Amino acid sequence: MNPVWLVLMIVAAQTLGKQFGLVVCSRRQQGSSYRIVNGTYAVIDDYPFLVSVQRWSKNEGSHICGGTFVSDQWILTAGHCVDDPEFRQGGIVRVESSFHASGGIFLPIERTVLHDSFDYGSPGIDYDYGLIKLVARFERAVPVRLVAPYKRFPPGELCTVVGWGMTKKTGDREQLRMVRLPIVRQEVCKEIYEGWETITRRMICAGYAAGGQDACEGDSGGPLLCRGIQAGITSWGVGCAKANRYGFYANVANQPTGYGSTRESVMSEVRAKQKMSFRIVNGTEATIVSYPYVVSIQRWTPRVKQHICGGTLISESWVLTAAHCADKISPTTVMVRANSSFFNRGGKLHRVEKVIKHERFSYATGDYDFGLLKLKQRYRRGTFVKLPERRRRFPPAERCTAMGWGETLGRESREQLRQVVMPIVSQALCRKAYEGTDEITARMLCAGYPEGMRDACDGDSGGPLICRGIQAGVISWAIGCAQPNKYGVYSSIAEGREWIRNHTGV
Repeated sequence: MNPVWLVLMIVAAQTLGKQFGLVVCSRRQQGSSYRIVNGTYAVIDDYPFLVSVQRWSKNEGSHICGGTFVSDQWILTAGHCVDDPEFRQGGIVRVESSFHASGGIFLPIERTVLHDSFDYGSPGIDYDYGLIKLVARFERAVPVRLVAPYKRFPPGELCTVVGWGMTKKTGDREQLRMVRLPIVRQEVCKEIYEGWETITRRMICAGYAAGGQDACEGDSGGPLLCRGIQAGITSWGVGCAKANRYGFYANVANQPTGYGSTRESVMSEVRAKQKMSFRIVNGTEATIVSYPYVVSIQRWTPRVKQHICGGTLISESWVLTAAHCADKISPTTVMVRANSSFFNRGGKLHRVEKVIKHERFSYATGDYDFGLLKLKQRYRRGTFVKLPERRRRFPPAERCTAMGWGETLGRESREQLRQVVMPIVSQALCRKAYEGTDEITARMLCAGYPEGMRDACDGDSGGPLICRGIQAGVISWAIGCAQPNKYGVYSSIAEGREWIRNHTGV
């Protein structure tokens, strides 16, 4: 961009900001961005992916923005947060704390990435995307789930904004706060801001026509969460919780190209990892008595005890799961809960001695998605799943059962084991469904209905697909969630049988 035009835009934005009460975080308005208004207190355990982005000066931090872990080394935030020159000279992030000024730990920053087309408009901010790379990987990171490309949440849907808030009454800003806001149609926002030419497809509009609740004055960069998925990044607004002045969020689903090779490689890796996240949709409750070999694989840290994947007992010492599940854990951060219908209570907890993922596994393709956990102590009371022989085939239309600790698209609990019955889909049909986007290899097995509605989706990768009492597959990946003509993809155990036997003897 021409430097002269940039100066003119900055001056124009400053003028409009004074005239209309625009509040944005930038090098022009130090410390001014978004902060939760009239929300309620929240705790970091409910939003473990949230971080406080801070300037570091004279051995202390100063909170300027929010951000979210998207991997164990990258944080997603607003572009205008990383455009802050003081932050670039001395930036740090505080993690694992409900308070931006105390608790948790500090993580040093290696570098930042700003969207190539980032633009201070008049008065809005377009392409407001930024990334922060940490100096080292943070093993305890809990990445947020990102919305699928181009997914839309309907107007009226209540979503959650989280950040270090300030109410108009108390001014309290240290503890994490959250507020629920409805999505607003683009047409409504464009009509209200008519003549400004600032509302683009890279923005989501949310808030109440009457005002009163908002994200305002201090927490740009934080997430807009819809159904637990990050749909937006808190970006800009006019005034603070004013009537007919909605807040704007950078649209995570509609991130266009132009971030540079660094951003593209980071986000493509994040997208690849996050498509591999499954949870049972529209199934029925099940009990561990029916499936005694199913286990919950959990991440345990001093602050977080979280179910991350399913798995199956294949012997007294070995658990079979997905490679992308094994990639999220280490022996020091994983626990296996067996013999319980609930992932958060009952049964027996097992420590893990060794974590193995297939050496040819690729996030980009999802191929060779096989993982193994070796238990520290033999589980002699365990019941073990039956595995197919090498090259065993399961015919199209055969009805099989996927299971895991499920979450439906409705309000059902996710604590209890769930199951869903689906037919096997032919390789030819599955390849056609994913033609142009993903390759279906010989190591993959597909199952599901062409109309969608029933699936394993969003959170229980690693669990089993059972056909006639035999584990035919490991829940691996899919595009979307119970979407028409987007079948669930499972790692074919028959194709991975030799690898499993070589490592376990089973």
